[in-house]
Amino acid sequence: MKNRLHQISFGFLFLRSFVKRYYLYVLLGLFLGFSVFWVWVNFNSVFFKQTPSEKVGYVGNFTENTLPTEIETKISYGLFELDKNKVPKKALVEEYKIKDGGKTYWFKIKEGLKWQDGTDFKTEDIRYDFKDVEKKVINDYELEYRLKEPYGPFLTLLASPLFKNKRLVGLGKYEVVEINKSGSFINELIIQRYNIEKGRKGKVIDRIEYRFYPQEDTMVTGFKLGEINEARGLTNVYGLDSWPNIEVEENVDFNSWVGIFFNQRRSILAEKDFRQALFYAIESFKFSEPKVYSPISSENWAYTKNIKSYSYSPADSQRLLEKLDEGKIGKEKITLIAVKPYDKYLEDVAQSWEKMGINVKTYRSSVIPGNFDALITAFKVPDDPDQYYFWHSTSRGNFINFNSPRIDKILEDGRLEYRTKQRKEIYSDFQKYFMEEAPVSLLYYPVSFTLKRV
Repeated sequence: MKNRLHQISFGFLFLRSFVKRYYLYVLLGLFLGFSVFWVWVNFNSVFFKQTPSEKVGYVGNFTENTLPTEIETKISYGLFELDKNKVPKKALVEEYKIKDGGKTYWFKIKEGLKWQDGTDFKTEDIRYDFKDVEKKVINDYELEYRLKEPYGPFLTLLASPLFKNKRLVGLGKYEVVEINKSGSFINELIIQRYNIEKGRKGKVIDRIEYRFYPQEDTMVTGFKLGEINEARGLTNVYGLDSWPNIEVEENVDFNSWVGIFFNQRRSILAEKDFRQALFYAIESFKFSEPKVYSPISSENWAYTKNIKSYSYSPADSQRLLEKLDEGKIGKEKITLIAVKPYDKYLEDVAQSWEKMGINVKTYRSSVIPGNFDALITAFKVPDDPDQYYFWHSTSRGNFINFNSPRIDKILEDGRLEYRTKQRKEIYSDFQKYFMEEAPVSLLYYPVSFTLKRV
């Protein structure tokens, strides 16, 4: 113990003597060390500052030509862009005129625009794949499209982002800096935004890394492993809402709706009264998602509230069923199929119909079946109110064999009209008669979840 104290005492005396003799060198060393440390920290923060980076996950198989709209619109613009109500607004276009009763469209694009590779953007670069449309380049900044007949949704089509030679070289704020693929499908896409100084690209100010997963559960696993810090479009939160530093965002998709599609090749389902009776019988108050009232999105400029509404009403359902052959109704068996993940209320709907004396058999499916009576699935709402492809009796997209001469005529008129006021009146009629015919029982707008690491 005494030896230990002696060693400590000797060390202290030696250190004091050293500092007293060389204190100037000690102070200078401390000053230089602190200065070097301060300069290094600040140099690092200025010149080696990491670019803010989002790592975002999506579910689906995407190619360079089928990227989600949200990503495409970051990379490039179309001649027009759609506002939140899907109204076409000028983007790359400076002026435009519609002539010849809607058959000729003249455009003047903005001057001085450049592709992301630095080359000038000119009218000859505009390549939309339109059938039966003649394109006439007048000069570097003016062009015309000539249609065989008027087509109301034409400006909406011109909102599709343009890319140079079908590559992901665009005109937008973000540039593609890296693409990783498996075959033709993209696994990872990285885009960056630059600070523009005097017309030239400066430092990177934003970076987004997109990862694409084949299935929802694999994306959730990727989120847990830290591959991404944001997982979008989930059908549920997988218990991660209780994890620390995880934020859950609920999103209503007003660009889609879920409904029950009636195959009208079945004689009983071709009866409008029967379809309406099924609609009235559904206990929609059980649904937690926002209710749908029209085939056109409630956020679209053409949407109207002045149409038939099918609130839950067993009395109305019974009244309509009594107009039909009661014996026939009792013998009819309706096969109700739900496509996953839209099978949440399959049994609730079936029980609602069974309460009205209708014999129902239910199935779940991972794909849209070729044969069905009633099908619960999602409908992607077009940006333009034109829904000719889905409901006109002659269209290949009319997979439920819906046939209404009145609606056929309305849809035909809607395509031939380009003036907004007149189109709004036409599509108000479309919504009114569509809901009266009830080819589909409209249910709800789907809700998805986004997980964010904060």
